[in-house]
Amino acid sequence: MTGDSTPNNVPRWEDIDLDAIDYEARDGLSSGHERTLRALRSKIGSTEALLRRYLRELGVSSGGDLAKVSIPTHLQYRDPFAFDRVRRARSSQMTLESQRNRFSRVYADHCAEKARLREKAEAKGDGGINDGEAVSG
Repeated sequence: MTGDSTPNNVPRWEDIDLDAIDYEARDGLSSGHERTLRALRSKIGSTEALLRRYLRELGVSSGGDLAKVSIPTHLQYRDPFAFDRVRRARSSQMTLESQRNRFSRVYADHCAEKARLREKAEAKGDGGINDGEAVSG
């Protein structure tokens, strides 16, 4: 059940510990989302680096959450190329927010699948009960 996450069970980006995620399925329980999570984390890292560069070019402090950094309107009128720089920075912020939301949704599905797999593994360990599944021979 990977496509049924609702806004209520999707964790906020700030609440996810990126270093605690088992991207390699070392526990032997692969949810099927590990590769997607790794790819999304890489994309997010690239977008953050690009956004930091854009903000630095604009002279805007990049402290705090990059997706929420305020870019003053007057900066776009500073020189002929500033408007394009501001547009790229704002576009990168929207992209970053979108990538983070996608990561959060996939992470929620990943956690739900891991929980299901753990329950199944525990049930099989309890006297060989196989949750009513047909045993193929």
